[in-house]
Amino acid sequence: MGLATPAAIMTGTGRAAELGILFRKGEALQTLRDVTLIAFDKTGTLTRGKPELTDLVTTPSKFPRGGKRLSNLSRLGFSFARAALAWPRWLKRLQDDETGKILASVDERQGRGASRLASESWVGIDANEVLRLVASVEAQSEHPVATALVDAAKARGLALAPCAKFRATPGMGVTGEIESHELAIGAESFMTKLSLDPRVFEEIATRLSAEGKTPLYACIDGELRAILAVADTIKPTSIAAIRALHEIGVATVMVTGDNERTARAIAAKLGIDEVIAGVLPDGKVAAVERLRAERKVAFVGDGVNDAPALAAADAGIAIGTGTDIAIEAADVVLMSGDLAKVPTALALSRATMRNIAQNLFWAFAYNVILIPVAAGALYPVNGTLLSPMLGAGSMALSSVFVLTNALRLRRFHPPLTEKADTIEAPAPAILENLLKTVRETEMTTTFEVKEMRGTNSITRRFPASPRATRN
Repeated sequence: MGLATPAAIMTGTGRAAELGILFRKGEALQTLRDVTLIAFDKTGTLTRGKPELTDLVTTPSKFPRGGKRLSNLSRLGFSFARAALAWPRWLKRLQDDETGKILASVDERQGRGASRLASESWVGIDANEVLRLVASVEAQSEHPVATALVDAAKARGLALAPCAKFRATPGMGVTGEIESHELAIGAESFMTKLSLDPRVFEEIATRLSAEGKTPLYACIDGELRAILAVADTIKPTSIAAIRALHEIGVATVMVTGDNERTARAIAAKLGIDEVIAGVLPDGKVAAVERLRAERKVAFVGDGVNDAPALAAADAGIAIGTGTDIAIEAADVVLMSGDLAKVPTALALSRATMRNIAQNLFWAFAYNVILIPVAAGALYPVNGTLLSPMLGAGSMALSSVFVLTNALRLRRFHPPLTEKADTIEAPAPAILENLLKTVRETEMTTTFEVKEMRGTNSITRRFPASPRATRN
């Protein structure tokens, strides 16, 4: 009876390790069995965690391309030129002449020739210039979105400038100063906090969010100048993992800092039941606590910001490819980024606890029946006495039964056999190497071994084994 629980736990955790799942605490097996709701972080957990810049739209503007601000006199001239548009037709020529003089003066001073608008499909101030300024600020941040913007700027061959007065507001955005320009880049809530009205991009932001992209805004010198969008690719196993969880009766929630529209678009692709959007890093714990009020909750995450939520949940599951602090805070660690291991961990915990119950039942029933027999309970009835040797053998047989039942867990198979909804074709180089290996294995090759004895050499030839050929 003393082997019933430890034998099952050791076998279950051993099988989990073979499947790439590490139970850091024994009680996590029991806790995970009772989980009925799993909350997922988005970036790096459901997605690859490597977003890319997909869109950049700038506002229409008469400001020339360049890295310096216009003088006050130039600004006054622009204001006069813009205001003249509303005057009678006889002022039209004055407006054109004045605007032309200002632009020519600025272009001559900056040595950039005629003023140009964006050379791409975007309108307004030059998109590359906006991206250069934005990336120069984001280069100071370690956020995956910042990395995406910096990589996009480098891919276009844009030279980044030094950044001064950099400041990051967690979950909202960053600010900095580049070449005397004051920049602020972040989410819609960040722009609202800065008393800016992002409704100028409302239609574009709605479209981008519906496509599952995350919109960001760029403010330059106190004015909204561009909207950018980044998108992160969903992991190949995420959809299958969510589907497998639903099949075993577990509900799913996505907790993310994205806006509501973007979060719901991604959740619809994944088949997730509920979305908690617009959550700041320190708000994930509050979200988990609200969910725990109704049911047993597990949280799956990978980042530094996920560590408090992992610790607050009934069971924390960390992605092994994530940060060390997330792994330390979790009860269960997936040794890879494959989300198919989440339903596997739940199914294995349930199988292990069921095995423990079977072992305990067998041990109790066995002892309840045979101990009275060994004590002579049948002697008054029919004169039967159990030999001490048979009693000792029966006791040992009980342990054999318990251990044999526990070892059945080694034959546990993951519930999710589908590794991804789409299977990527192997690269041509991999296929070529595979075919080459097969051909070499089927062929009988020979090689030489020379034994040097003084000045004589003896050469022996013999077939190589398939193992030597593969090596």
